[in-house]
Amino acid sequence: MEYATYGERELLRGEVDALRELDKQLDKPVHKTWHGFTVEHKRVVKLDLYGAHVHDISPVGHLKHLRLLDLWETDVSDLTPLKKLKELRVLKLMETNVSDLSPLKGLKELKVLWLDDTDVSDVSPLKGLKNLRKLFLMDTDVSDITPLGDLRKLERLYLDDTDVSDVSPLKGLKNLRTLTLDRTNVSDISPLRDLKKLESLKLAMTEVSDLSPLRGLKNLKWLDIRETDVSDLSPLESLENLKGVAVDYPMIGKNEEVVEKLRGRGVDV
Repeated sequence: MEYATYGERELLRGEVDALRELDKQLDKPVHKTWHGFTVEHKRVVKLDLYGAHVHDISPVGHLKHLRLLDLWETDVSDLTPLKKLKELRVLKLMETNVSDLSPLKGLKELKVLWLDDTDVSDVSPLKGLKNLRKLFLMDTDVSDITPLGDLRKLERLYLDDTDVSDVSPLKGLKNLRTLTLDRTNVSDISPLRDLKKLESLKLAMTEVSDLSPLRGLKNLKWLDIRETDVSDLSPLESLENLKGVAVDYPMIGKNEEVVEKLRGRGVDV
């Protein structure tokens, strides 16, 4: 293998060529930016382009040993070059023009994916990413989350400010610990009743009215039900690990006895 020097670092020559090609789009070379890149065994494993005026990421496709790639707030829209990054584990695409996720289909090692504030509406390309642990989809046009039902290792899922109304595809995600649904169209949370590992659930500004499906979620610690249609807090009495509930003041008045019991156990209401 041939090596070359880039920013006083010795790297695989092909990776040096790729970084220099990328530099042509930047105000200053990657190695002179505050975020830059990380090298292990003469290979680039992390690349941070946060806020850079990059639109063509073709050179990035040659950094085949990348494990973390940050494209947050760049001008990127086409992810095709990422098809080659088979070792990628963390990908940040927040506040980009990305809409098509199909190039990510083959990234089987991906564990964390940020897609907040993008043009994404179709998450079906993520169906085969069985190693995903964290998925951020806040402020997107996503409405159908059926493809996420196969992501059995998922632990954290963020769906705030989406068009999601049906959460039944999530009923099999037994490892889910955090689920956020603020400002969605969700009203029925009965599909969540078997998510026994769930620790944090956000339902603020939804049409949820019935909390009874939560009775058996013994690991639930944090719940946000502000600006919902909930009137009865009694299902929360059985949640022995509950630490905090965010509710509207009028709801406290309507459930004084329940609230008193919860506060007596040290729950922040």
